[in-house]
Amino acid sequence: MEKVLLFGNGLNLLNQNLSWKTLLSNVQVKDEAGLTVHDSLDLVDVPYPLQYDYLLLSSDFRKRVHDVKDSTGWKKVIEDRQFALKKAICDELKAFSPNAIYRQLASLSFDAYLTTNYDHVLDETLNAMSFLSVVGDKSEMNYNIRRKRCLLKGSDKKTIYPIHGDMDNPRSIVIGYNHYCGTVAKISDYLKGNYKWKIGKGTELKIPRMLDRLQNGDDQFYSWIDYIFMSDVYIVGLGFDYSEIDLWWLLDRRQRMVRGDGVMKQNKIVYFVTKDPKDLSPQEKTKVDLLDRLGVQCRFTSITPAKPKGYMLAYQEIVDMITKEIII
Repeated sequence: MEKVLLFGNGLNLLNQNLSWKTLLSNVQVKDEAGLTVHDSLDLVDVPYPLQYDYLLLSSDFRKRVHDVKDSTGWKKVIEDRQFALKKAICDELKAFSPNAIYRQLASLSFDAYLTTNYDHVLDETLNAMSFLSVVGDKSEMNYNIRRKRCLLKGSDKKTIYPIHGDMDNPRSIVIGYNHYCGTVAKISDYLKGNYKWKIGKGTELKIPRMLDRLQNGDDQFYSWIDYIFMSDVYIVGLGFDYSEIDLWWLLDRRQRMVRGDGVMKQNKIVYFVTKDPKDLSPQEKTKVDLLDRLGVQCRFTSITPAKPKGYMLAYQEIVDMITKEIII
């Protein structure tokens, strides 16, 4: 069975790169149109998608759209505003840099890499290992069902799926609830066999529903979604925030297929937690239990990091666990 890595911003935090909270704080300034992004409201307990939506619909911006009378003009103003804010977020990512954990994970024989990150840090890591960028799939404008970047060194090919968007296309990055819900709708269409796309200007493709593909032994990969059902998935550096409704919904749907629809070919999904299980908070224990109910195996490090050096040791332990498993 194929093996893939799904990773999040935890890997970037090893370099003391920006957390999502800090990143949003940094864009709470004047945007390109001179509009105030932030209205001095404390957003600390607000889910990240709503924080973005709040910044998007600031008081200055609402005053501007109030004077737009037709729906076409209003849509254009909204789209321009979204692009400016998303571009400001993407600009913050350009300073992100690789680290030793990225380099070790890039060296492992994964069949694909899935990431919720918008940046290209893994690409930079691979470039330093003499991989060259080749043609991927950038055909989608706003969503990321098939979007991928590919790198090649000889016959060794690395494929990266930025499942929440790519900083090179700010419109694609998934932040607000509008985009998250749209993503869930796209994923649902894909699983039901209703998702269609074209190769260039030619042939239109439409694949059968996921349940039929699993029962018929179809193991072709057209999207990152396929890997969640057809490969072993190792999850590292991902907080699994409850606002990431696309991932939670997808795990729920997979578990329903496995339990209720009798899917015989079962992959495994392994989530690595950088904590000794005895040190989990009540909230963390709840999340671990939820993931277990959804068919995700949770594995823990032997240490609970308190300082940056401790996190590096914890991630090294995770890399060692993964290496031992996928090589065997």
